[in-house]
Amino acid sequence: MTTLLDQGVVSAGSFLLNILLARFTFSSDYGLFVLAYSAAAFANEVQQGVLLEPILVFSGGKNDAGLHDYFNASLTIQLLFTSGLVLLVWAACGAWLFIRPPGPAVATFAFMALGLLGLQAREFTRKALYARLETSQALRNDSLYLIILLGGIVLAAASHRLTGR
Repeated sequence: MTTLLDQGVVSAGSFLLNILLARFTFSSDYGLFVLAYSAAAFANEVQQGVLLEPILVFSGGKNDAGLHDYFNASLTIQLLFTSGLVLLVWAACGAWLFIRPPGPAVATFAFMALGLLGLQAREFTRKALYARLETSQALRNDSLYLIILLGGIVLAAASHRLTGR
């Protein structure tokens, strides 16, 4: 049951994020967000196949000491993977600035790359907690994520800073 609630929190967070952004931003700014978010979703799918699914499969057969070592190794791979993606996006944004004048699109992608750190860290933490059968802790973490996410959107909308610029 906790796992279903946790998935509901994650899905509700994404849904509410998109509803609020669509409501409070210009359509061109929201379009930029959707494009950048689609790239982040693709990165999350790669993360899922390369790192997170193996965690769920291989962690079950490990004892406590082996599990600790396995999670540490997986965390190292996760940090390298996400850092590499962020640097790749930033390099692409830098190249973009040489080709085109600065605009809201490049800023949206650059900041979305930073957001990728949080998105992938949340997914990694969820799967590690699931592998350890600590679903209530995963629910608490994702609920906190949802509160921070929605609070940030509300604050940005209230301060009239919710634009691609």
